[in-house]
Amino acid sequence: MQESIEVAKSASILANVGEIASDVSAKSMASIINAWGINPFKRSSSRNEWYNQKSNELTSALDMLNFASNNYSIGVDGLTSAISAGDQH
Repeated sequence: MQESIEVAKSASILANVGEIASDVSAKSMASIINAWGINPFKRSSSRNEWYNQKSNELTSALDMLNFASNNYSIGVDGLTSAISAGDQH
């Protein structure tokens, strides 16, 4: 139950930050979790050239998607579409 709530919160944040529909965001979350083998509860410490933070694996993945969309000519919708397409193969 707690994992579902955590994923739902993250999907809501992804929809807002990525400016995508909530249903697209929810489907994308499932693809991201499956494709990258993410455990939404596993704590992680991310440190690289653009940020240094402690969070969980799912939040770190979403932060990387947001970073890519902010710094390269691709939106969150394009990134999540590519992840979803790759997850089906």
